[in-house]
Amino acid sequence: MIKFTGTFTVKNKKGWHASPCSRVVRLLKSHPNLSVIFEKLGCTCEPASGNSIFELMKLGLNHGDDVRYTLQGNDETEMHTLSENLLALNEQLAQEE
Repeated sequence: MIKFTGTFTVKNKKGWHASPCSRVVRLLKSHPNLSVIFEKLGCTCEPASGNSIFELMKLGLNHGDDVRYTLQGNDETEMHTLSENLLALNEQLAQEE
């Protein structure tokens, strides 16, 4: 198994509520061979699976929060593609406030 870790800052002014979380989960489900875990940096809360809207919402991600994501799988190219798409989605969510 290969692991890839990255970070980003939540840019949506309303944070990651139900709609952004569902968009993230939908994106991640398009890569079923990868697992994704999100962690809110500076928080003692439990990490969240990228497969669950509710787990992502429990992170309580607000505008400006830093997030670490860890991808795990066997296809390094797919991991880099998903990472780029995840960062692009974060940018897109900021524009849809």
